[in-house]
Order: sequence, then C-alpha cells, then structure tokens
Amino acid sequence: METRFLARDTGGLGLPGTPGVPSRQTAGRYQLEGEPVQMLLPGDTVVIPPKARHWHGGAPDSLMTHLALSETSETGEATTWLEPVSDGDYLKAPAKSV
Repeated sequence: METRFLARDTGGLGLPGTPGVPSRQTAGRYQLEGEPVQMLLPGDTVVIPPKARHWHGGAPDSLMTHLALSETSETGEATTWLEPVSDGDYLKAPAKSV
C-alpha cells in the first residue's frame, strides 16, 4: 500500500469515514506531520486545517472508504501531492481513535 503526504491549498479538508464493505474490516489511519498516527473507524470525521501536511489511508490490514470534502482556489487548485509516506511511518501503531 502506498499513500502520500498531501496538503490542501485552500479551506482545509473534511474527511468523514463511511461504512465501507460490510463483509470486510474497515479501518483507516491519518497523521498530521509531526503528530502520532491516529486510527479512523467508520463514522469518524477528521477536519484537517488548510495547508497542513498530512496523510490518510487504509490500515495495513484493512480497507478504508471515505469522502474527501475540500474547496478549490479560483484557479482550480485544491491539493498539493508530496512525497510517499515511509513504511516506518505507515506501519506505526496508531495512538488512538479520533
């Protein structure tokens, strides 16, 4: 699994978790740069501030489904994609659920 750090260029990001596939475990993770990894469960919502470097994705043993709600700038820009998240960061045990 690969995920990347990213930053929303305007208005931040609302990230509501969705129920996912009923027959599969669904859990995700997110991390604001410099903070502990957090677990996301179906129904959790994370609000990520504008320009905050972060990543989000499925847990190593699970799928994650979500809606990403963000604004765009007047020129249509919304997201700056950055470097891949290292395996070491991705595989860290989460600190807690939101």
